[in-house]
Amino acid sequence: MSSSEEESDEGSDVENTSSDDNSSDGESGEEDSSGSDDDTESDDNAPPPPSRKRKVVAAPAAISRKRKMTGKGSKDPNAPKKPMSSYILYSNSRRASVREDNPGMKFGQITQTIAKQFRELQEKEKRPWEKKAAKDRVRYQQEMANYSAPVDSSDDDNGGTKKKKKKKDPNAPKKALTSYMYFMNRNRASIKEKNPDATFGELARLVASSFRALTPEQKQKYIDLSTIDKERYKKQMEHYVPPKGSGVAKKYKDPNKPKRAMTSFMCFANATRPQVKIDQPNLSFGDVGKTLGKMFRELTPEEKDKFIKIANKDKVRYAKAMEEYNRKEEEKLKQQQQQSNDESASGSEEGSNDGNSSGESKGGNDEESGSSGSEDGSDSDSDDSD
Repeated sequence: MSSSEEESDEGSDVENTSSDDNSSDGESGEEDSSGSDDDTESDDNAPPPPSRKRKVVAAPAAISRKRKMTGKGSKDPNAPKKPMSSYILYSNSRRASVREDNPGMKFGQITQTIAKQFRELQEKEKRPWEKKAAKDRVRYQQEMANYSAPVDSSDDDNGGTKKKKKKKDPNAPKKALTSYMYFMNRNRASIKEKNPDATFGELARLVASSFRALTPEQKQKYIDLSTIDKERYKKQMEHYVPPKGSGVAKKYKDPNKPKRAMTSFMCFANATRPQVKIDQPNLSFGDVGKTLGKMFRELTPEEKDKFIKIANKDKVRYAKAMEEYNRKEEEKLKQQQQQSNDESASGSEEGSNDGNSSGESKGGNDEESGSSGSEDGSDSDSDDSD
């Protein structure tokens, strides 16, 4: 089949899928108009739904490409539905009545109202919903026991696109906390007591606003704690050795090694950064770097020549310093080799001396035994003559 025929076939498939979707949309529209759905809002001032004619159906190739990027497979429509919690069951039964009582409420406000009502329920009132949730869990477990998931070969063919999460070393030093994290750990509980109905996100915003409202003197306490923690982390990392096979290779950095030569941009940045901070004190570290980069690109060749000369001088300084450093390292290596050779030679001499002394001691013992033997022989002769 030619490429033009394949393209026409793919186009027809897309048109068929879009027509099927439009037909299904029409059916769903009839169901919505019947008023059987509890979640539809009966508000006359509500904006009209978007036109269904503009709905664009993604091509199968685009869908598979998206799955490759995200690493997620397709969801099985025949898989058992997950069990609902007691709160979800309560929410499903209360949502319609809350919407009728408060027609102007948004979706998020309705959810907050239902959550507040559920928290205020007594144990006796919560017990029926907990029983229903327990029954739903049993139903899910039974259905999952008889369910076999289909094999998705698309991810296996690609060798698995989902990245594996690296395991953390439990013995690795804990990272240093920032000044804001110290403030949050110490004041989060008290702020939560003052705002018991605040959600997790609202509580985080309250903590952040309280930290921003601190004076520089009040912030300094947490900055000092963060500085101490940074020093602790730095010292622990100097003595930390990652386990084998962790993929983390700790590179030893010699403190006596000369600093690398600076580029012309680095020389320009060091000379201009303080003034940029004074002119624009609210810029972050990254924004200051972007501003310096833009300023450096806008320099004329004559203005850049000044910093190029400074960089060339620093290159000469670095080359000389590295020559001296390498010479000292070679001398140190030669001394270590000479010391190891001397130790091995002294060890061999001690071994030979031990062998000679043992031989002499053996000879002396033989002489002593011989003399004692002759004495014994003379004594026995004298006895015989007697």
